[in-house]
Amino acid sequence: MAVGIGEAKLAAKAGIAAIRTLGVKGAVKFFWDDALKKAASLGGMLLRRNKDEAAEGAEAAARLLPDELAVDTAGALRRAGTKGDDITPHHIPSAKHMSENHGVRWNDGIAINMEQPTPGSGGRHRRTFTYGTQADRDLGSRDALARGIWDARQRYIEDGLYGPEVRRALQEVIRQNKAKYPNIFQK
Repeated sequence: MAVGIGEAKLAAKAGIAAIRTLGVKGAVKFFWDDALKKAASLGGMLLRRNKDEAAEGAEAAARLLPDELAVDTAGALRRAGTKGDDITPHHIPSAKHMSENHGVRWNDGIAINMEQPTPGSGGRHRRTFTYGTQADRDLGSRDALARGIWDARQRYIEDGLYGPEVRRALQEVIRQNKAKYPNIFQK
């Protein structure tokens, strides 16, 4: 669908007005909610973060890979893996959050192995809300942990893989974070 210059200018003015009125977070939420409503009105189409996910197909998404769901520090998981295994450590909370807010190095952050085709595109890891973003950088640490767990759970639900094994692994992510960084995750 092509958008004319006049429509683009109108949309930009609406965006600026929303930011002035609602603040950046409020404007993002407003436009996201609007986008969800529009998507629902177009026959319930699912919004996906990655365009490539549809092409990836159900075949890879319908199974857990060997060593997927292993939980440890990202450095230990990386050392245990092999090149081309289509598995990568997913930090929960994100490496960016732990590094910028607490000085925790990438290797020392708690992570869970998730599917990520290499080379390639798609995969559960790339669909997480923190992949390639700073999404949880400004959240409190307990909130970042909870949001990361919820988000990983959603990826496995989407792929029809959520069950006791995934639940145990995500509980282990919480346990290891609290054990390794008790001062960061205390109430």
